Amino acid sequence: SLLIIPFVLLAGKLSVSRNKLLILYTGLALFCISGFFSLFAKNIVLLIFINCVLGVGAGMVIPLSTGLIADHFTGAYRTRQLGISSSISNVTLVLATSLTGWLATVDWHYPFLVYLLPGVALLMTLSLRKYKPDRPAAATIPAVPASPTDAAIGAVKWLPGIDVPRLGGLMLHYFLATYVVLVVTFNLPFLMQHYTLSSSASGVM
Repeated sequence: SLLIIPFVLLAGKLSVSRNKLLILYTGLALFCISGFFSLFAKNIVLLIFINCVLGVGAGMVIPLSTGLIADHFTGAYRTRQLGISSSISNVTLVLATSLTGWLATVDWHYPFLVYLLPGVALLMTLSLRKYKPDRPAAATIPAVPASPTDAAIGAVKWLPGIDVPRLGGLMLHYFLATYVVLVVTFNLPFLMQHYTLSSSASGVM
């Protein structure tokens, strides 16, 4: 996670002026290769190092998952594709967690098989080379008289047109929800072990 954050920012910055597909291929390849080597890790130190490489790959891919949709789709089609992308991410997360929980009961190396899924994505995204996203000319937006509400929303110059208090509230709510969920998830194996249950089954739980 510590490496995902800076590489999300770096990949987002590079995608403005560099080849997005090259960044995507590099990120997916790093993710897939590190997942493959995780299957053969013999100790926790090597596993942490491999996961650092995985974090680099994940960080490079995350901003492009929505950026490429914005490039290739417009209007209602773009909204629909963003919804599909989000649903795939969430459904896959749930299914992969359950699958890894079951695989861990067989051997602790097997859960890392799910990290090979980006290899499938890499093969699928190779077809994107055939398509050149259209670059429509910027439309002229007619001026609309500002209302007091608009003035309040646009008060922050570096976030024009954004309701900053509401955005801040949503971010705080999301942070707290994520924190609570992760606290339960990360402590579940120890709790199960305390009650003499198999800690390997925590993924399924």
